[in-house]
Amino acid sequence: MKTQKAVISPKQPFFVLATGEYFKVPVMQYGISHFYCYRTDSDPEKSNILAVPDGCVDLICYCDEGAGKQGKAIFYGTVFEPEEIAFRPDSYIFGVRFLPCYNPVSTVPELFPLLAHEKTADARDVMRDMTTLDAVMATTDFRTQIRTFMDAYMKNHKPQGADTGPLPLSGYVAGEIVRTAGSAKFEEIADEAGYSTRYLNRMFTDAFGFSPKTFSRIMRFQNMIGALCVGKEPDFSEFAAELGYADQSHMIKDFKEFVHLTPKKYLNALNTGHYNEKLIIL
Repeated sequence: MKTQKAVISPKQPFFVLATGEYFKVPVMQYGISHFYCYRTDSDPEKSNILAVPDGCVDLICYCDEGAGKQGKAIFYGTVFEPEEIAFRPDSYIFGVRFLPCYNPVSTVPELFPLLAHEKTADARDVMRDMTTLDAVMATTDFRTQIRTFMDAYMKNHKPQGADTGPLPLSGYVAGEIVRTAGSAKFEEIADEAGYSTRYLNRMFTDAFGFSPKTFSRIMRFQNMIGALCVGKEPDFSEFAAELGYADQSHMIKDFKEFVHLTPKKYLNALNTGHYNEKLIIL
């Protein structure tokens, strides 16, 4: 079953389109996809932003100079269909997007199923110590925020290895789905793991709050929008085959379910909304 590893860099393209400038610092290790920051629109009617499925947890902090403990930090779970997220107007946002199916709070193993059900959780209800996040929210200097967050985060982060024991089965299944961008056959994953598909499905769903089939579809979708974010229209028949779809119509059906646009209309939205001009990678 081993295939070339896919690189899923989870994206929320409408976050970028809704802003004047969206700053991003990629990490792609330690369970973190990237850091980002932007300012929400001052018009309350325009401050809501469309989220698409990504299989990730985001930590979003409202930060303003001097806000300190008045700042608000919220964990957001993945959506399963396009959904508008209400943000406070004219606010500086600092965000951390964690890698798909990565739980950033090891002391709360039920975080993923909680977020799958409730969608959000106030960080003050989840974290044992808010000192670091309070420091993050007390400034709007992006690099200082990243440094402050990482200094504390890396003290508690333990890479998978000999001292941490074997990878949990749910993590193994998630890893195989991410590695193959959702194209791995679940029966083959179960065979390699040495468990029945029924057991693995129940174990994965209990751990994350959604099924491996749903996660596979989301990873395939994320792989698709990642390829389209360059803004150029591919040959969609070849594109569907490369992504592992049976045909172009199946690909378009999945895409419309997750973004409520056809791939062509999505590309048009990126180009007319100046996606690649607004996205500033540091």
